[in-house]
Amino acid sequence: MKLIILCCSLILMAVSFFASSTEQTITLKLGKPSTQDIPKNHYILTLLEKSFAKVNVKLNIAYSLEPMNTKRILEELTRNDDVNLT
Repeated sequence: MKLIILCCSLILMAVSFFASSTEQTITLKLGKPSTQDIPKNHYILTLLEKSFAKVNVKLNIAYSLEPMNTKRILEELTRNDDVNLT
């Protein structure tokens, strides 16, 4: 429950930050899961897409080329290279 509240808060902050522009495209770069058994979180992705659409921002979601485990995703997030959302 705390994770969902945190995610929603981050989404609202991001949406309010980008609400000032009229039409733009944002690319969120996510780490590709290291195993195929890990499902994508369709609820959060849909929530993000709809939130950005409300403020006329097109959202592109891209995954890293190489699969990454959680530790590597967090390292990439701090460097802001291949991942900018986890």
